[in-house]
Amino acid sequence: MAIAASRYTVDDLDLARQEFGVAHIEIDPWGNLIVTPATDPHERAIAALHGQLLRQLGLPGDCVLSQGLPWRVPGGSGYTNVPDLMVIDPRTVRVEEWHLSPPPLLVVEMASPSTRVVDRSRKLDDYRLGGAVAYLLIDLPGLTRAERPTADLHHFASPAMSGTGLTGLVDVTLGSRHATVALDALAASQRRET
Repeated sequence: MAIAASRYTVDDLDLARQEFGVAHIEIDPWGNLIVTPATDPHERAIAALHGQLLRQLGLPGDCVLSQGLPWRVPGGSGYTNVPDLMVIDPRTVRVEEWHLSPPPLLVVEMASPSTRVVDRSRKLDDYRLGGAVAYLLIDLPGLTRAERPTADLHHFASPAMSGTGLTGLVDVTLGSRHATVALDALAASQRRET
């Protein structure tokens, strides 16, 4: 849902998160906020994935980011995307106001009914155009209509590594780094008692 106020910038995201009490906010090309409240199971699954990738990739802790860096791709849709999770190279810096160089190694979106179509269309196009190495889209039971945990991996740097409807363990190779995403463990993390 878009909030009526306009002309927000990336500098306003932290304040907006506090003001509206939600973690996930993006900005459309006109400066409007797009708020997609995340559920506890969604956030637990993202946290579990964060832990899996942090343990396996051997990158500094600040290179695996839940609620990834705001990223607007030059020549893309014009939206400022904030992925559910992003893995960046330790050398990543901002280029101009919104772009990242080098581009993210991995961008992850955990689908929900309100974001699934956008994740598989506009965001897919933006992340490909922006030069991300890979894009992982995850569907979990309880978050979408998926009957079992599945994922689509778009490996832009090596398309032969791509796959759709993946189940179980999903291998993700990012240059010389490798991780195996355990989809069933992500689904199980949603059901843990708090």
